[in-house]
Amino acid sequence: MIIIIGATGFIGMYTVDKFLEEGYEVLATGRNPVMADMLKKKGVDCVNLDISKKEDFDKLPTENVEGVILLAGLLPANAKVDIENDENADDYIRINVIGTINVLEYCRKNKIRKLIATSSYADVFNSWKKGVALKEDEPRNFRYTGDHAVYVISKNAANDMMEYYNEQHGMQCAWFRLPPVYGVGPHSEIYVNGKYYKTGIQTFIENAENGKDIEIWGDPQITRDIIYVKDVARAFVLAIRSDKTYGLYNMTSGTELSLEDQVKAVIDVFGGEKKSQIVYCPEKKNNTPSFLFDMTKAKEDFGFVPEYQSYHEIMEDYKKILKSEEYTFLHTNEHLGRHIILLGLAGSYSYGTNVAGSDIDIRGITLNQKSDLIGLTQFEQYVDDKTDTVVYAFHKMIMLLLNCNPNTIELLGLNPEHYLYLNDIGKLLLDNRKLFLSRKAIQSFGGYADAQLRRLQNALARETFPQSEKEQHIFNSVKNAMHSFNQSYKSFENGSMEIFIDKAVNPEMETEIFVNANMTHYPLRDYANMWNTMSNVVKDYEKIGKRNKKKDDIHLNKHAMHLIRLFMMALDILEKGEINTYRTKEHGLLMDIRSGKYQKEDGTFHESFYELLSDYEMRLHYAAENTDLPEEPDRKKVQELVMSINERVVRDEI
Repeated sequence: MIIIIGATGFIGMYTVDKFLEEGYEVLATGRNPVMADMLKKKGVDCVNLDISKKEDFDKLPTENVEGVILLAGLLPANAKVDIENDENADDYIRINVIGTINVLEYCRKNKIRKLIATSSYADVFNSWKKGVALKEDEPRNFRYTGDHAVYVISKNAANDMMEYYNEQHGMQCAWFRLPPVYGVGPHSEIYVNGKYYKTGIQTFIENAENGKDIEIWGDPQITRDIIYVKDVARAFVLAIRSDKTYGLYNMTSGTELSLEDQVKAVIDVFGGEKKSQIVYCPEKKNNTPSFLFDMTKAKEDFGFVPEYQSYHEIMEDYKKILKSEEYTFLHTNEHLGRHIILLGLAGSYSYGTNVAGSDIDIRGITLNQKSDLIGLTQFEQYVDDKTDTVVYAFHKMIMLLLNCNPNTIELLGLNPEHYLYLNDIGKLLLDNRKLFLSRKAIQSFGGYADAQLRRLQNALARETFPQSEKEQHIFNSVKNAMHSFNQSYKSFENGSMEIFIDKAVNPEMETEIFVNANMTHYPLRDYANMWNTMSNVVKDYEKIGKRNKKKDDIHLNKHAMHLIRLFMMALDILEKGEINTYRTKEHGLLMDIRSGKYQKEDGTFHESFYELLSDYEMRLHYAAENTDLPEEPDRKKVQELVMSINERVVRDEI
């Protein structure tokens, strides 16, 4: 068995495929649920493991493990930190150094000698020269400034720890010095010193597909030594098999590729009828000098020679994979593709309340096309039932956000790792998320919480309950669903409405809900919405007693959990002006509710749950009375944001 730690990452997914292709049994670990689900569909067990937590390694097997591939770690490209204003050196040490030691200890204790990890090619940055192939014995010579500095330090320390375990404990650790690795994966945008940027290759491909000019900054003859991800995956297999594998290895193509040749290949492969033109911009600075690495050691020790040495061949394979993925519709649908600005996890994974078998839901935002803005076409959303994906049109999303709709506002408060795709416009939207926070959260989140409470009341109102008690449930639910019903509808300009319970007129009932209504010149749509809301509540209660207890109790506890979670999110918005979708501090409480710890054997809930609910209701009421949020979002500022984005669409700048 081979264990691949960090298997749900870009390189990890390809490495799993290669080991499977070679007949190995693979155990994967990773923290990306979408990728983990894809691995499970391939028959690969996937363990959720945090390498910085020693106790997580108890989840791994202790026997019959041939070797470990370590790909997990913190990269600057994934770190949302501006080091000019903040510092995350401790995160790099905790994850990359302590995490590596935890892996080494797991291997040592279980007599696993072979561990292969990765290293940074920037550890010899100051030695890079055009035409000079650096060998593994080149002394470290790197920059102590910039967002890569601490990363390089942490990887050097991790590699030194592996060398220590080699010498002290007789292990056979190795580490690959990787340059930029090319291939299809979730890396079209990266963080650079805390700011989100589209990668050069992604910009090249998008411009080539749309026949736009492609700029080359600085010297077009700057050369890079890159490698294709499939070659990296194959190198791991060869290295595991060899008894000679030991220490540091350059893992590149060993060939020089000029920036100009790179762009020409992209245009040739991805260009349409209208071919992009190269625009040379020598005045614009290119911060990466030429670099080249010697590949002799990898060839001698485990026979590695790159199969993909032609960049044109790499791009051809890149394009083939890009068009054949499970989520092809994201690339091919006319409303999606380059128009998508954000994709993220939704549902239980985004809240941190997922369990085994939880569905993976994806939600996203796509820009309206030019024809939607100044033409006759209309588009609101795209739904793919097969992958549980919903992508909202930008305009529809904005309108939902203005009303602080819980199902959409939560998309702006995900954990960074739960964003599957985020371009510069998506990042701009996240940066302006507070524009959409207002006192409307009281009604929107309160309404959703009421809906969850109604489901609980509905499910708990058994056939054995007295009819009058059921009718009271319905009455309460109607009021909850209408949100402050009496305050909103008891008296208004064009009439009045009041609901109440009294002795039944219906001979089959003891008590009954009645309505006193007096309306003149009342808007038809408001009238319809009012009655539809009340009607739907009554319809819900027609299902009372028609339950599959085992199945419904699972749903019942889930409704109870979401009821409390909605209160938590609403309080964050009203008290702190923050959107926190993932519930870190309250995770234990929410999972206790979901697992049924607050439910009695008869299906009803313990008094402690209702005390908890009452506490949150009181907190929400207090927060609603004392919040600093405005009554409405600043529509002028929102409009300015929307117009600035839509102008880019109209001008074909996307």
